[in-house]
Amino acid sequence: MYINIIKDKCPITFVKTKLALDKLKKGEILKVHIKGGEALDNMPSSLKELGYEIIAKEPIGNNNFSLKIRKSNC
Repeated sequence: MYINIIKDKCPITFVKTKLALDKLKKGEILKVHIKGGEALDNMPSSLKELGYEIIAKEPIGNNNFSLKIRKSNC
């Protein structure tokens, strides 16, 4: 599954990501395109606290990043 939240701001970035993750089955991966800054700085740690696994964080240009998040034991 893929979502693009580059144009969104906190806390909407987290809400949209969490809603997308809730639709996945255990072990499935969500790919998120997100703008660098506050959302990118805070989201990975918040998701880890909830039991999700950040498996990749890669720049895609223009201060935008791609996060790959695995739904683990949630």
